[in-house]
This record gives sequence, C-alpha cells and structure tokens, in this order.
Amino acid sequence: MNKKLQTKDIKPLYERLLAMEPIASKVTYGDFIEIETGRSFTKNSEIYELAKALSPWRKGPFRIDEFEIQSEWNSYIKFDILAPHIDIEGKTVIDIGANNGYYSFRMEHYKPKQIIAIDPWAIFYLQFLFINKFIGSNIVDFRLIGMEDMADEGIKADTVFCLGVLYHRSDPIAALKEIKACLNDGGELIIDNLVILKEGHYALCPPTSYAKMSNAYFIPSIDTMMGWIARAGFVDCELIGVKKTELSEQRKTEWINGLSLDSFLDPNDDTKTIEGYDAPVRAY
Repeated sequence: MNKKLQTKDIKPLYERLLAMEPIASKVTYGDFIEIETGRSFTKNSEIYELAKALSPWRKGPFRIDEFEIQSEWNSYIKFDILAPHIDIEGKTVIDIGANNGYYSFRMEHYKPKQIIAIDPWAIFYLQFLFINKFIGSNIVDFRLIGMEDMADEGIKADTVFCLGVLYHRSDPIAALKEIKACLNDGGELIIDNLVILKEGHYALCPPTSYAKMSNAYFIPSIDTMMGWIARAGFVDCELIGVKKTELSEQRKTEWINGLSLDSFLDPNDDTKTIEGYDAPVRAY
C-alpha cells in the first residue's frame, strides 16, 4: 500500500472505500456531474456521511441523488473556457494536479483513449475513488504521484492539461520542461496559470504569500508566461482566454472546512489581495 494511504486520518477512509460496492448509476456530465442511483440518497444517508468525511472538496460540483457536493470551486467555469479547444479523441491524456478527477471525468465525453490523472494528495485520490464507485470509469487511471514523478513512471501522452499548478512550482521553466518531456511528438499542452495584467516581461515574486497561498512562487505577466513556454521548447503558443476569479467561481462552502477567496482579498477593496497585490486573474 502507498504510504500516503497509511496515515491515521486517511487509512480508515481508504478501507471504507475499498469495502464499498460499486453503485450502478446514470451519470450526466454538465456543470454538475449528476449521479442518479435510483436509491434516493439524502443528507441522512451513509453515502452522504462518507462524502462529508472526505472533505475538503475543492473541485466539482457533484450531485448524488438528493444531495449536492458544493465544492469550493465551480470548476465548470474553467472547463467551459477550455471546452472549445479540447481535441482528444483517441488520444492519451495527462491531467496534472487532477484533484478529485472532476476535469478528467468531464473529458471522457471527448472520447480519449486514456486519461492519466495525477495528484500527490491522498484525500483527493479518495474522493476520486468515491465518485468512481458511481461512474465506474475504465478510462481514467488515477496515480497518486506528483508531476516530478512522471518521467520515472514512464508516462507519455498526446495531450497534457496543467490547470492551476504552475504557480505552485518554484522553478516554472523546469516544470514546463518536465511536461514537454512526457509529450509525444506533436503533442499539446493546455495550461492555465495566475497572471498579472502588466505589459512586458515581468513576474511577481511574493516574499511570503499571494492571496494567502504561501506556495505561490511566481505570478508572471502574459508576456513572461509566453516566454517561459518558449524557453521550455514549446511552439505555436496561443492565448485562448483571460479571466478574473470571481466569488461565484471560488467560494467558501460547508464542504471545505476552511477559508476561501473572500477571505483572501482585501476586505475594503476586492481588486486587491489581502497582501495588497492585484486580485487573482488567470490566463489560458
């Protein structure tokens, strides 16, 4: 067993999930991933209790019969920006920082050959196992690893999605090179990253935190982001969207047991983070 699944908090939940029988379901992929089992699971059910025990739910949302898992992020907002540019039929895909697999599950509709979802956090792997008890995907292969482990795992793909990950890497160009090394010839990277809306080749390097994220190392201008991508050896880079993160997209819910965007912004000026930087904007 992976040692990440043997910790005091994780192991009991993992064992419950291993013992849980698959549940035949009708699944609809929209803004919510809607799961209908015919059993009318409610907030009083054991399934609901298990879902709550798997908090925090960062990506989603999901609906299981009569209750909703209202994740911190309304992830469909990002997915809708990317959807017109997804061309993965018959291809092998890597979803870096897959979290609980929300995006991977949504991508099944595009008929890929395989999706390799990678994330190093055990609680998100457990959430994936839970949701997959209903979906029963044989396309998504979730691996409890980080992007730095891809080469050792021999992972290769035609398309890579790297969503909301790069600003957590202390060497973004090295990270982009790791991604390029796992792409097949002619492969494609679809990436989103925090940016600063400043013309020219600049990057914000917060000394302690950005929007209360101590692991946000570099926030580039769009020009700098393009430069990083080129330095890593990519060609034909296209900007497909820029969007400010709104409170409708990232918010505190009962499913996260913690703070969210409204606590990360200046309470007197929501155009600034709590540290005084420009509020989060993402480029795709």
